Amino acid sequence: MVADRILLSEAVFTGNTLEPLAGGVAIAGDRVLAAGPKDEVMALAGPDTEVTDYGDQLIAPGFNDSHVHFASAAAYDDPDFCVNLMGCTSEQECAERVRAFCEAHPDNEWVYGLGWDTAIWDDHAAPTRDSLDCFAPDQPICLSSFDHHAVWVNGAALAKAGITAETPQPEGGEIVHDESGRPVGLLLGQPASTMVSDLALQVKGLKGSILRLLDVFRELGITAVGDMFPRDLSNDDIYDTYREIEQDGDLTCRITFFPSLLEIPEALDLRAQLRGTRLRVGGVKQVLDGVIEAHTAFMLEPYEGADQRGETNLPPAEFKRLVRAADAAGLPVRVHCIGDASARVALDAHEEAQAANGRKELHHCLEHIETIADEDIERMATLGIGASVQPLHATFGSSTGFYDVCIGVDRASRCWRFRTVRDAGVPLGLSTDFPAAPMVLPLQVLYAAVARCMPDGQPAEGFHREYALALGEALQCMTQGSAWVESFDHELGTLEPGKLADLVVIDRNLFAVDDLHEIAEASVVTTIVGGETVFVR
Repeated sequence: MVADRILLSEAVFTGNTLEPLAGGVAIAGDRVLAAGPKDEVMALAGPDTEVTDYGDQLIAPGFNDSHVHFASAAAYDDPDFCVNLMGCTSEQECAERVRAFCEAHPDNEWVYGLGWDTAIWDDHAAPTRDSLDCFAPDQPICLSSFDHHAVWVNGAALAKAGITAETPQPEGGEIVHDESGRPVGLLLGQPASTMVSDLALQVKGLKGSILRLLDVFRELGITAVGDMFPRDLSNDDIYDTYREIEQDGDLTCRITFFPSLLEIPEALDLRAQLRGTRLRVGGVKQVLDGVIEAHTAFMLEPYEGADQRGETNLPPAEFKRLVRAADAAGLPVRVHCIGDASARVALDAHEEAQAANGRKELHHCLEHIETIADEDIERMATLGIGASVQPLHATFGSSTGFYDVCIGVDRASRCWRFRTVRDAGVPLGLSTDFPAAPMVLPLQVLYAAVARCMPDGQPAEGFHREYALALGEALQCMTQGSAWVESFDHELGTLEPGKLADLVVIDRNLFAVDDLHEIAEASVVTTIVGGETVFVR
């Protein structure tokens, strides 16, 4: 067979080894024809073959962000829908930013905002409705925390949701009250926060928002994503919108959906409908606990200075029943586990599922595992359970010092142990969790994974660099590893014959840089999806 195009470079990272080779990649149609030494791939050239020599620029498989929330990320990036609260250092600064947004958008049925984080606020005190009610008594406001596990709302939003002092507490969540019993405008945990956010997240013009985000992803070299909870907006037409974009030929990023574990029949129906390589279903997902900052992650030991250790969002018995059902149906399950106790519950569920159903070799996965016991890392390897982790969560989370406050210095020093997890033989995928992360930049993810530093290079010694990955390992985890956790590694993740020709070209050989921070400063020059160039810088 003759190649349609050949890409040459002194640095080709196929993903099958941890170092690049000098050679090239031959492409025929939408597939890789060959990848290897220059003479081998050039032997596949014909008179009409397009040959491009990239010198010492790095050629690699396309970046795969295996844990994002695509539709909501598209909406949150719309400046007329969402007010960005990232970087605010106080409740008052957030409120002033929201006030300006309200004044500029008086006709918005809801005012939605994202990104507040008490960990970086001057006094760490939780916000209340009072700072919003003073300027917006009638326009409902819903402000999601940076991690999407809490919302801060005003009185009008509580009224819209029918939340009063008599409203029962949702299982696995909390409507926070003051001493008089009045809801203060803070809803903790998704069972509580979604009581309001489900009303606020009805987004008009979603197709345009998604197309704008696809533009961004092409420029960043992101050729595939794992979409967690694809219906985390309230729009009824989300899947139809994706299908329309695909039919128009504009879907330049492969999307693997992971609907809710609570929607197993829907996931099976959707999987039967979506059988292509651009839109597909990879399994189901469940949020089992919350986050450490809000003391809602389920921990083996209590939080510092407290007598509580969080709890699961679902009763463990019900969660285990659902995992068994999904496993029996052939659906991989991805479980949000930030607390070490939630990771243990999830592994218990998988162990019981394997005992009941037999080992099916499904690509089950634990998400985040910010804290996990040594023995449970070993159990992951034994059970064949993968991990999807977020290096940017590790660096940004470490930078606040808030984990030291919440769980103590000792436990905080054993968070985000990517090196330990990989060395144990656990399949490992890297991702961002965008928009729960402050950015969706693959090269920043790589940098955070290998240097454990913030984007500005601080601290110079990194945050617990003993848990860092080597560059080849990190790049492999962002390509091959991410494809594994999406159950897509038979098609993606490495440059080898027969796999889909999704590639990225970076402006330098990352393996030859003198300073690790050059990884963060690098940029994508070419993005190829299915053999077609979709971006050139």
